[in-house]
Amino acid sequence: MTTSKSKYKISVILVTYNHESYIDDAMESLVMQELNMPVEVIVADDGSSDKTLKKINSYDKKNAFLKFRYLKNEKNIGVTKNYQRAIAECSGEYVCILEGDDYWIHINKILTQADFLDNYKKVDLVANNFFIKDSISKKFYLHKYFSDEFTLLSSEMLINENIIGNFSSCMYRRSALINLPPEVFNITSYDWIINILIAMNGLVAFNYKPISVYRLHSGGHWSSLKSIEKLTLQLKLISSYNKITNYSFSDDFRIVTNRLKRQITLAKMKNIYILCLIIKYSPKNIKQALRKFV
Repeated sequence: MTTSKSKYKISVILVTYNHESYIDDAMESLVMQELNMPVEVIVADDGSSDKTLKKINSYDKKNAFLKFRYLKNEKNIGVTKNYQRAIAECSGEYVCILEGDDYWIHINKILTQADFLDNYKKVDLVANNFFIKDSISKKFYLHKYFSDEFTLLSSEMLINENIIGNFSSCMYRRSALINLPPEVFNITSYDWIINILIAMNGLVAFNYKPISVYRLHSGGHWSSLKSIEKLTLQLKLISSYNKITNYSFSDDFRIVTNRLKRQITLAKMKNIYILCLIIKYSPKNIKQALRKFV
């Protein structure tokens, strides 16, 4: 186990919290990476009470190029603060993220994205397409259409649609991450606002070739929320996000706000309709309805 902090070209932040059931996939995808240089791995576990850390430790010698460093944390500090401390500990020029319930599917994920940043000096973030795995149905869905092309995204485009969608598909320049406004870590911050802020000062690229899997499961911090809960949380966060971007995109956030309100209204109407059907077709009412057809 490597404990000292040193300079690397690439850092990987491994973010975990009670991921015992999923961490094997993440670790196997990490140690399978074909590398030609030492890569720093910052293990940022947020006080797991299961065997997540024990499982990670069983993998940390399986790829000689990966140099693991474990951040101490005896209590849960929350997703946003956990990311803040992990970013601060990175020494690499480039930083990629692997959340413990996701995994990569390309053996050159790290080097491919690093090469991209090497070649496109003005790009501060490159993200790739990904598959979504539904842990209940066991089905995979492609996030966006497959292509070898990439596109550049602005903050306005990311506000309108969070095309990047998750941290595990991303690689950042560390210089862009450490220049994020500190107050972003004092609010609930997901990949959406982080990437909007990154795009305010540099280019953001999205490659349509999928190289990772984003897992939907009942224990996920975001994926466990019901649809209406996600919409409501997004709506609640927009005022903070508008403020932290210095109200530069008020019109864009206003459009999103109106869209979210419509979606929440429709979701509530749908729930009311379903509830009415349940009441209407309760066992007693079903019997009464069947009599009309016999």
